[in-house]
Amino acid sequence: MGLKDKNLISLNEIDGPQAPHDAFLKRAVDLRKEALAYVDDDWYSFNNCNLNLLYDTVTVVRNANTTTAADFRNRLDDPYEWVQICSHSSPWGNTFKYTGGYAGTVFNFETWFADPTFLFVNLFQCSGTRFVEENSVGSIYIFGPTNGLLAVGSAKVGSMLNFDDFYGPLDGGISIGEAYRQWVEQWGITDPEWFYGMCLLGDPTLKPKQPGSLSHRRPRPGHTFETTLDWTPPQAVGAHAETDGYPAVTKDAAGRIWAAWVTGRSVTNGRTEICAASYLGGAWSAVQIIDPFEYWDFSPTLALDNLGRARLSWSRCYGRNYDIFSSVYTGTTWGTPEHISSKATNDMYPASAAEGASRFWITFERWTHLNGDIYCRYYDGSAWQSTFAVSTDSANDYNPEMATDSTGRTWVAWTSERWEYNRNIYVKNYNPASGHWENLYRRHRPPPRPKRHPNRPWFRKEFLPTCISS
Repeated sequence: MGLKDKNLISLNEIDGPQAPHDAFLKRAVDLRKEALAYVDDDWYSFNNCNLNLLYDTVTVVRNANTTTAADFRNRLDDPYEWVQICSHSSPWGNTFKYTGGYAGTVFNFETWFADPTFLFVNLFQCSGTRFVEENSVGSIYIFGPTNGLLAVGSAKVGSMLNFDDFYGPLDGGISIGEAYRQWVEQWGITDPEWFYGMCLLGDPTLKPKQPGSLSHRRPRPGHTFETTLDWTPPQAVGAHAETDGYPAVTKDAAGRIWAAWVTGRSVTNGRTEICAASYLGGAWSAVQIIDPFEYWDFSPTLALDNLGRARLSWSRCYGRNYDIFSSVYTGTTWGTPEHISSKATNDMYPASAAEGASRFWITFERWTHLNGDIYCRYYDGSAWQSTFAVSTDSANDYNPEMATDSTGRTWVAWTSERWEYNRNIYVKNYNPASGHWENLYRRHRPPPRPKRHPNRPWFRKEFLPTCISS
């Protein structure tokens, strides 16, 4: 249910005698009818966010040195029915501050792993319910944990305000969707720049504080490592109290194994950063944060470039969109990042490969007006050439990957929805003679299943690489 929907029906009309719904009744542990207002430093004045109009008991956490990523993780085990989080954010995590700077990021995959008991969340965080992004925070709350049922938030910069006109009517017994509809009619058009993009993810006919609502906690899965293939025990690369994830790996011409990943450990100059470390001579180097930046860096990819150097590329929240940046290891340090793409679009999830000594390619998905296409740019050894399209289509193309085959041809593979609106894998190769990507192939496969970036594994707390023992 989005803010710009027209002629919204009264949801009270479809609240039948079956409410509360079965989703409430399939739980195993009593859930307290209580709420949590977790308010980070910049919104201290919000206090309880008017949740007291709906719940008799509201726990308020807003001390500047308490609202940290570490503290919020600990509260994911607390049995609240409703939680409102007020923090800085990207679509994939909540970043917290304290008096000394930034205080860590709680990533989307941590919520899935923690399996909180919360049934409802109001995300006062920019892009928290950006449902067009895979595994956005709001989507994770309702599809990942066992118990999550509904998330309110914004798909862009902005969030709900005037909480009393949302929580107050809810205490009168109407559904969450009806309270949201009334709030939109009252406030939605008063500040389009801030409120447009508000949305409700989940079942709008649900009501809070229903008798008999329960919560189920599934057993956390065990963590084992495959031993039949002679994998060595995992090694922690730069272990840290904050969370690391989304690793990438390559080997450079000097024989170093490079690892890069997203981290929430930045304190002074960022919300999520890209870290890198190398392995040589039986030991890992010190971890280095690459070009600390004020906003979010995500999606690192590593490859050996056409000059034999390790090159790291990633997507960065730059202004109000994501651009691609790239840095090369010079032999002693990582060079000043180059701004690979700069356009009023979202350029994300880069992939890279070298075409011999001729070209180093970076491809990425570019989103323009909710349509995704694959674009690219290459370095010819002296300069970056202009950006151009690998593939464009009215259906969405995304998640590119790159490789160079034994004949020296460079290939791009990506996910596309162009075949009967299913997800299929398409490939093209670059033809140096024509200067174009050619030979579009669709790789047949069985009926589609949701794709969760199999090339981008998630890790908890620190990147743990393993290697085959000789």
